[in-house]
Amino acid sequence: MASENITDKELLSLARQVNDLVKKPSVNGVVITHGSDTLEETAFFLNLVIHTEKPIVLVGSMRPSTALSADGPLNLYSAVAIAASGEAKNKGVFIVMNDSIFAARDATKGINIHTNAFISQWGALGTIVEGKPYWFRNSIKRHTNNSEFNIENIKGDQLPLVQIAYGSGSMTPEAYLAYAKAGTKAIIHAGTGNGSVAKYLVPTLKQLHDEQGIQIVRSSRVGQGFVLRNAEQPDDQYGWVAGHDLNPQKARILTALALTKTNDAKEIQRIFWQY
Repeated sequence: MASENITDKELLSLARQVNDLVKKPSVNGVVITHGSDTLEETAFFLNLVIHTEKPIVLVGSMRPSTALSADGPLNLYSAVAIAASGEAKNKGVFIVMNDSIFAARDATKGINIHTNAFISQWGALGTIVEGKPYWFRNSIKRHTNNSEFNIENIKGDQLPLVQIAYGSGSMTPEAYLAYAKAGTKAIIHAGTGNGSVAKYLVPTLKQLHDEQGIQIVRSSRVGQGFVLRNAEQPDDQYGWVAGHDLNPQKARILTALALTKTNDAKEIQRIFWQY
């Protein structure tokens, strides 16, 4: 399956399969091959809902197996080496590409034409050289065993509907209204700069929040940095959520999981600070 076609149904199904695997004493770790387009979303989701100390590694490639210098075989070898490493326990879910070991939470696809496709503004956790991982930092955000989310407590094959609206100049409110009509429970505003919301959109977003109970999460289309609460908008006054350093696609994942537990904006904000 091409990864751009993955829906919540596939995410939940995969998480349940991984959850079953890590419970087996004979399994030391799990490696998942995945298309690079939405690899970061799947990795982050698993990072939040699988309770295990065992390494879970997602790996992809940027070149086909028929390419002159295909990167897939070495990436896969590296992923297996990390999954088998005792040093990788209790570090959360990993993304491994191009000799780099990334935390699932932090990594994003930064370029679509080179093998060093994944980047993290906070840096890699480590690197792998000749099959041996070298570690330089840990992820301090809550994950896996320390997460309040658990795939075993999520029923059905759908998460609460959360959609992303991309910010730009000369916007209109129709996209937000269409999402509301479709039944979305939250909208991730991928704003310009510091998650900015144009003043002519504010009344629409306030109405959706106040009258329909739709959560508004301010994220940013900017690749680095983070959204400051009460900076561009009075989030406390409006009851909105600041997405902190999570990009829009990861903010969507975390918001959907948060909504399985609460629809209180203050609680959702607490979740964004901790994860």
